[in-house]
Amino acid sequence: MKKILFLLLLINSGFAQTVPTSTKVTSKLASACKIDAGDLNFGVIGNTVGESTPTTSNVNILCTRGTSYSVSVSLGVQGGGVSRVLKGINKGDTFSYSICQEEGWNYQQVNGTRCANKAWYSSVPLTSTGTGLLQTFPMYGYALNGYYTPDNYTDTANITITY
Repeated sequence: MKKILFLLLLINSGFAQTVPTSTKVTSKLASACKIDAGDLNFGVIGNTVGESTPTTSNVNILCTRGTSYSVSVSLGVQGGGVSRVLKGINKGDTFSYSICQEEGWNYQQVNGTRCANKAWYSSVPLTSTGTGLLQTFPMYGYALNGYYTPDNYTDTANITITY
C-alpha cells in the first residue's frame, strides 16, 4: 500500500509545474499644454496727461512636467499689426496701451512700448518649463491717460503658447 501511494505521489508531482514569465509594461506620454487668460479691463481711463491707468490679469498655463514652452501676445487687431491701440466702437478714435510681463511703466515709449521692464510681444515671449501643475503668470496692462473722445474702446490681443 505504501508503494502505491508513493507511486501516485510521483505521478501527480509530474503534472504540476510552475513556469515563470514576465510582461513588459510601457507607455509614452506626449507633451501637452493648456492656456487660459483673463481679460485686461482698464475701466475708466484717467485724463491726467503723463500718467497711466494700470490693470492686471493672469495667464494660467498647465503643461506636462519638463515641457519647455513660450507664450506670446500679439499686437492686437485694432493697431493693424503695428502697435497696440484701443479703438472706440462708435466714433473710431484710438489710444495706445501696453502689455508687460513685469510691473512698471514709462511715460516715454522705448522700443515701441511703455513697459519699464519687459514687454510682452510675439518677439518677446514669456518662456518657462511645465511642472505638471497650474502655473500662473501676471499680465500687466498700461493705458496712456488723456482727453479721449468718450466712447467704449476695445481691442483683441491673441495669446499663443508654443511647446
